[in-house]
Amino acid sequence: MNDILRPALYDANHEIITIKEIKNKKELIEYQVVGPICETGDILNKKANFNNIEEGDLLAIKYAGAYGAVMSSQYNSRDLISEIMIINNDANVIRKRISIEDLLSYEIIPK
Repeated sequence: MNDILRPALYDANHEIITIKEIKNKKELIEYQVVGPICETGDILNKKANFNNIEEGDLLAIKYAGAYGAVMSSQYNSRDLISEIMIINNDANVIRKRISIEDLLSYEIIPK
C-alpha cells in the first residue's frame, strides 16, 4: 500500500512471480499476496499461483513501472524501499532504500 499503491487505489493487477525455479510437475497453489501495512486494502495480488514456495523466498512484482517510486509514501512509518531494475539478467539498484532514520534526520523538534 505504501510501496505499490495502484492495487489499493484502483484495483490494478500486477503479476507476481517467484524468483526461484518453478517445478512444473508440482501443483500450483493459489495465494493472496499482501503488503506489510495492516490495512484491508494492502493486497498486491488476490490470486497469485505458485508452487515450490517457502517462507523467506523472494517474489518479483512485474510491470510495476515508474509508479512504484512516484506513488510510494512513508505511510504508517514504513521505509521507502529500494528499486531494482533487471537488464540482461543483471540486477541493478536504481533507487536505494531510504530508512526511517534517514527520514527522521530531516525532523526538527522545537524546544
